[in-house]
Amino acid sequence: VLERAEVAVDARKLLVLGPMWVSFLVGTIVGAFLQSHVGAYALLLPAVLTGSVGITYGLFRKKLKEQLKRLERNRLREEIDDLNDTLSRTQSFVHEVCRQRSQGGCTEHGAEIDLEAEIGHMLETMHEVEAELEDFYHQKARSRAGGGNDCSDDADAEAGGTSAKSSPRSRFSAGFRG
Repeated sequence: VLERAEVAVDARKLLVLGPMWVSFLVGTIVGAFLQSHVGAYALLLPAVLTGSVGITYGLFRKKLKEQLKRLERNRLREEIDDLNDTLSRTQSFVHEVCRQRSQGGCTEHGAEIDLEAEIGHMLETMHEVEAELEDFYHQKARSRAGGGNDCSDDADAEAGGTSAKSSPRSRFSAGFRG
C-alpha cells in the first residue's frame, strides 16, 4: 500500500517536472538558434516573455483571487447544503420511525430519541463550524485590508465582538447566502 502511494506521488511530480524539463530543453535550443542569428539580443525574447507574464499577472491577480475565493465559497455552500439535506432527511426518517412505533404500541424508543438529539446536535455543530469559517474569512480579509494582524482581530472577538456561537443559523443565511 505504501509503495502504491509513493508511485502516485512520483507520478504527480513527473506531471510537474516533465513539462519543466521539456520547456528548458526547447528554451535552450531556441536560445542557441536565436543567439547565432541575432547575438546578445536573443536575451530580449525571454526578458519580454517574462515581463509580459509578470505584468499580466499583476493586472489580473486581484480578479483571479476573487474568482477563486468565489468558487471555493460556492463549493463550500454546496457541500454544506448537501450535508444539511442529508441530516434533515435522516431526522425526518427518525421522526417517522418514532411516530410509527408510538402508534404500534411500542413504548421503548429511547434509542430513536437519542439518535434524533444527536442529529440535531450535529446540525447545530455544523452551523457553528460554518459561522467560525465565515468569521475567520472576514477577519483575514479585514487584517489584509487594514494591514493589521490576525491576533488583534481574535482579541477583539474575545473581548466582546461578534461571536460565531450567537445564532449560527442566522449568520449562515446572512453571510453565505447573500
